[in-house]
Amino acid sequence: MARVSSFTGKPLYSTVTENPRRKDSIGYKSHRIILKNPGISFEDFVRKGGDPASLRWDLEHGYITTNKPRAKVAKKAAPAANENHPTGTPRKTA
Repeated sequence: MARVSSFTGKPLYSTVTENPRRKDSIGYKSHRIILKNPGISFEDFVRKGGDPASLRWDLEHGYITTNKPRAKVAKKAAPAANENHPTGTPRKTA
């Protein structure tokens, strides 16, 4: 009887944009599959040559998630410093 993974039926997403694993390692090749196929199912990940042990390692280190990452919200730029004030932008007083 085949062992059932806790990842069965779950989508896989990378939490990073660059592969954190050592190049040419099994972990690197496995992580690359997820980077190139966001939301890939565990079953397809294994069919493409992904290593379940590497997947567990990435999950424990926070590089992989089974939840779709939220879109990043653009931060507003900080106001420009006042060049005439010695400390930059002076505080406004009430």
